[in-house]
Amino acid sequence: MTAVKKGERPLKVVFYDKQSKQISAVNDRDMDTTVWDISYDPETNKTYAASYSENEQSKNIEKANRTQTELIPPKNQIVEIDNNSMEQRSVIELENEQILRLTARGEQILIATARHINKDPVEYSLINIKTGERQRIDLPIKARSGLFLSKDGKGVYFLGVSEKEDNGRGIYFYDFNTQRMEPIFLQINGFINNFRLIPSDS
Repeated sequence: MTAVKKGERPLKVVFYDKQSKQISAVNDRDMDTTVWDISYDPETNKTYAASYSENEQSKNIEKANRTQTELIPPKNQIVEIDNNSMEQRSVIELENEQILRLTARGEQILIATARHINKDPVEYSLINIKTGERQRIDLPIKARSGLFLSKDGKGVYFLGVSEKEDNGRGIYFYDFNTQRMEPIFLQINGFINNFRLIPSDS
């Protein structure tokens, strides 16, 4: 989970041991890096965290206010955390792009990014976890959050709007290979505030 320790400001990746009831934070002494989003891959027992420097973001905010220009995001980084050893490895760094959401399954990470904070358009990319190679993809969807890769990494569940269907906001599944869109639950059947894809063995 991500949490803020008492008396501190940055969001950190935090692990809770149910047996010992102890909490341990990753990079506990780092008072600058904030973790914006995390994703857990149950097949590899690894966590992926998107983070940025609060100092850099503060400087960007000052510059945007002073020049009356768009707010440019600070450098965003995705780090792989081994949940057993707590070892970390950088996967990719993005300049002047905000990572809105990341989801990891099937040896790849799907990210939603924006060039300006709180501004459209949203772009989507697949990242090879081993090499860090990035491939931008054109998805017929509108979703800033609520993105979850399927177990095999060949499709994505999302909460948003399909550009292929005229069904409005809802939860959909999009298959990368067939490019087919499947409505799962539409908002006309009830308001959707958020949703979570819970991994299963099947």
